[in-house]
Amino acid sequence: LTHLDSPQSTMIFGRPCISVDDPDFMAAKVVNHCLGGGTFSSRLFNEVREKRGLCYEIHTRLDATRNVSQLIGYISTRNDRLYEALDVIRSEFANLVSNKISAEEVEMAKSYLMGSFALQLDTSSAIAQTLLSTKVGGLQPDFIDERNARIASVTRDTVADAVDRLIGDGALLVSIAGNPATH
Repeated sequence: LTHLDSPQSTMIFGRPCISVDDPDFMAAKVVNHCLGGGTFSSRLFNEVREKRGLCYEIHTRLDATRNVSQLIGYISTRNDRLYEALDVIRSEFANLVSNKISAEEVEMAKSYLMGSFALQLDTSSAIAQTLLSTKVGGLQPDFIDERNARIASVTRDTVADAVDRLIGDGALLVSIAGNPATH
């Protein structure tokens, strides 16, 4: 905790992730999308923002390469509600393990991930950034051509395996900047 005189606290939370060259990595991308992958349909968005109004935005992402891989989440919220938000986040991590991702959630996530990828490649600089990220991540350039087929091959069973590996015991490393009320 770093104390800052601010009306809101910002929290970054995370845990180890599956590496990009692991066969379960694309299933982990689907898991991340369902958990907090930045859309209005994610479990964290629904539980933390929609149901409880604890934040404006909450999202998670996979920062993964062959060498270092992590699941990272972000939220900013009022100081007096930060620990309530953290409790809900931890609860959703546990819920992901005990209440498996439905077949419908898997298919919606796959559809979004495959459909949105081409939209990210709309400029020369976006293509160059994607190629650089691919190279830095330790992947071959043909990964871009294979990506959607790999996502399409994800099943509910591979997602369940990825949940177990990605979420594990649910323990989170948490960093807070702000002046949250005591927990």
